[in-house]
Amino acid sequence: MSERTYRFILGFTLVLVLYFHWEPLEYVYISVLLFEGLTGYRITVMTARIRTGKGDVVSSPPPRPNYRFKFDAERGMRLWFGGFMALAFFALPADYWFVNWVIAISLFLSGLVNYCPMVGTLRWVGFR
Repeated sequence: MSERTYRFILGFTLVLVLYFHWEPLEYVYISVLLFEGLTGYRITVMTARIRTGKGDVVSSPPPRPNYRFKFDAERGMRLWFGGFMALAFFALPADYWFVNWVIAISLFLSGLVNYCPMVGTLRWVGFR
C-alpha cells in the first residue's frame, strides 16, 4: 500500500467517523495515528514488507546526506495530526469538530492529489 492510498483511506474513514459521530472510532483513529507517529511502525511499510518480503519499499524520496533531522516526514505528519486531534478532542470537547474536519479533509485531498502540504513542509525544514 502506498502512502497516497493510505492517506486517502485515512481521510475517507475519518470523514465517515466524524459525519456519523462515532466517538469510539475516533479514539481508535487517534491511537493509530499516535502509535505510528511515536513508534515509527507504519502500516504502509509493514504491509509492503509482508507482501514483498523486502525492507522499506515504500520509502519516500531518495536518501540525501544533508538531512537536519533523522526523523521521517511521514512519521512527523502522523504525529502532528494525531496530536492535534487528541488535543482538540480532549482539551476542547465543545469545539473539537473544526480541527478534526480540517485534518480529515486535508488527508482526503492529499490522498487524491498525491501531495501533502504537511509532509512537504516537514521535508523542506529538514526531515527525512
